[in-house]
Amino acid sequence: MIGITLAAQQPSPDSMVEIDVTVVDSENQPLPGATVQISGKKQGVISDMDGRVKLWVDRGACVEFRYVGLKTVSVKVNKPLKGDILLEDDSSQLDQVVVTGYQRTTKRRTTGSVATLSAEDLKGSPTANLDMLMQGKVAGMDVKALSGRPGESAKVRIRGTNTITGNADPLWVVDGVPLQKDIPAISSSQVKAGDFNDIFTNGISGINPNDIESITVLKDASAAAIYGSRAAGGVIVITTKRGKEGKLNVNYSANVSIVTKPPHDANLMNSTEKLAWEQE
Repeated sequence: MIGITLAAQQPSPDSMVEIDVTVVDSENQPLPGATVQISGKKQGVISDMDGRVKLWVDRGACVEFRYVGLKTVSVKVNKPLKGDILLEDDSSQLDQVVVTGYQRTTKRRTTGSVATLSAEDLKGSPTANLDMLMQGKVAGMDVKALSGRPGESAKVRIRGTNTITGNADPLWVVDGVPLQKDIPAISSSQVKAGDFNDIFTNGISGINPNDIESITVLKDASAAAIYGSRAAGGVIVITTKRGKEGKLNVNYSANVSIVTKPPHDANLMNSTEKLAWEQE
């Protein structure tokens, strides 16, 4: 990098002021190649290897200091400016993070068909099941409740319902661990005793929705290149929350519902009333 100084002629001290600064980052390290732009002018100045910039500008001019990945600093110069110009890190939010089997990348850089859900997308719903929380939030994914049994899994379809093996369920991956739902072995004693705990449970039944940080749904066939034939019905990748540095933060959420007692009398017709109603 070559430092450039704008001093075409001897400036007048009344109309112009001198800028002699060093552009540094948050760790007080000089930034070579930082751009200094004067408002209203197309030309700019680049800092030298030591991050130093020296030039004359009009009094009252607005000078912007820029560097890639750092916040832009704008200074209105009314008197000589000397010292260090600090450029802080730009912590603006980037694209949604997509989690695959190999890496964490941004949605803009992925070539496959993916959809992402954050923890904010799962809030505000009283449903306790994770699969029902995703209902209506991912385009192309069909989520249907099979019955009203509490805690029962919903029917999730990402890549259609027609399969050779008859199993079109997606593959669930929690923190990099695949959880494949296999068909359980049912004995006659379990059916007679009403023991359906082993029949209706799956890999996501024990996950608290409040512990989820993000959900990535891999829709297209490229997911099979990562997880194999188990991903024929699509893949749902779940990333749970981790501890973060900072102050203690406690979140509390509650849901209260009231169910009325069902009536014992269904108010059905007896045979005499039914015949009278039919004659009428």
